[in-house]
Amino acid sequence: MRISSKQCERVVDLLLTSVDEKQHYCLIENLSRLLTSHVSNKICKRYFYRRCLNSYTREDRLKQHQEYCNNHEAVKIDLPKPGRMLGFKNYNRLMRHPFVLYADSEALSSQLILVNQTQTCHTLTNTNIMSHHRSVTT
Repeated sequence: MRISSKQCERVVDLLLTSVDEKQHYCLIENLSRLLTSHVSNKICKRYFYRRCLNSYTREDRLKQHQEYCNNHEAVKIDLPKPGRMLGFKNYNRLMRHPFVLYADSEALSSQLILVNQTQTCHTLTNTNIMSHHRSVTT
């Protein structure tokens, strides 16, 4: 992807395809239609910012991101290769907190007696409610 430093009103998106030594440019008429299936499996319009290819479902969120992104350099997200493990090594940069919180929670289970299946809220599914859990703090 090439990012131009010039801001123009009319933008043309091109896709470069190559087979062996031959290369060909194709016009992308609708960038959202091309990229949406790669970002989400939901069928809804997504707004892509051409500079970083971040996507948003609302146009106002895209405008907010444009203001932020234009003030920063374009950054490529670099993820680790599959199978590699990430770890934290800079323990000297660890932030200390002034408190530590330990919590323990218990629950009591009581068996429900149902007259018929219609008393449950899941009558359209194969779920049977067998018991009710009530939180008890210690």
